[in-house]
Amino acid sequence: MYLLDTDVCVWMLRGRQSVVSTVRSHSPEDLAIASMTEAELWYGALKGGRETNLTTTTKLIEELGTVIPFGSVAARIHARLRLELREKPISPSDLVIASTALASQRTLVTGNVREFSRVPGLNVENWV
Repeated sequence: MYLLDTDVCVWMLRGRQSVVSTVRSHSPEDLAIASMTEAELWYGALKGGRETNLTTTTKLIEELGTVIPFGSVAARIHARLRLELREKPISPSDLVIASTALASQRTLVTGNVREFSRVPGLNVENWV
């Protein structure tokens, strides 16, 4: 079971074939995104100001299907991680995504392995 980070989704939107192929080689039931990733994707689509950005973002989110919300379990994990990483924190959005991955017991798929590998207990894979 995998949670795709925002950068992986952006590479899919941009049509990076190696990423698209790797993601599509997995069963859709095994893939999900965090609600924070969904928010970041919508922000990017709106910021781009083109209707095609909104259309392709909608299609990608529908294709991936499962959006995992930031719930109470993730909130408790988030607080613990924020405390543990306070000397060398990761970005607030990445902390929410990492907490969601841990709460849902999924491996985080990202190109940003350096940042996420500092999160205790988080399984990380790089498909980029």
